Amino acid sequence: MQSVKDIDNTFRNIVDEHQTIQAYYTNTTKEVDIDKMTIDKYPLLYAGCSGAQINGGYVEFRYEVIIGDLVVEEQSDDLVEVYSETLLLMQDVIAKFELALSTQAGGTVNHEWSFELPVDCTPFTSRFDNLLTGWSGNFTIRIPNVVDLCDALYP
Repeated sequence: MQSVKDIDNTFRNIVDEHQTIQAYYTNTTKEVDIDKMTIDKYPLLYAGCSGAQINGGYVEFRYEVIIGDLVVEEQSDDLVEVYSETLLLMQDVIAKFELALSTQAGGTVNHEWSFELPVDCTPFTSRFDNLLTGWSGNFTIRIPNVVDLCDALYP
C-alpha cells in the first residue's frame, strides 16, 4: 500500500535530481526560515500534505507545494526576476512529477497514481518572517486504495 511517505520520496527525488533547487522540506512551513538555513539552501522546495479524501478505490491527497528563493530587501527590483525564475522551477517540478507518475523505471506507463492538472499557483513575497519569495501551488495526487479486509489488521 502506498502512502504519504511514498509521495514525500517522489518530491525528494525530484529535488535531488534538479540542478537548481537546493533543498527539500516537508511537514511544517516553520522549517522554511531564513534564520535556520544558510544561503546555499535556496532556492528550495517545500511540500506538505494539507489533507486527504478517502474513497472506495483511491485516496486523494492534497499538497501545498512551495518554490521559494531569497530576495534581499534593498534589491526589490529583483522581485520580478525571482517570480519569473521560481515559476519556471515550479513548472519543472510539475513536469517531473507528472513524468515520475506516468512512467516507471523501465519506461512503462504506471497507471497506479494520478496527478491532476492544471495546478493553481499563487505568487507570494515575505509570506513568512523572512524575505522568501516565489510560488505556492496546490497539487492533487490520487493513489489506489484497495478495499480489502484481507489487508486490514483485524483478527
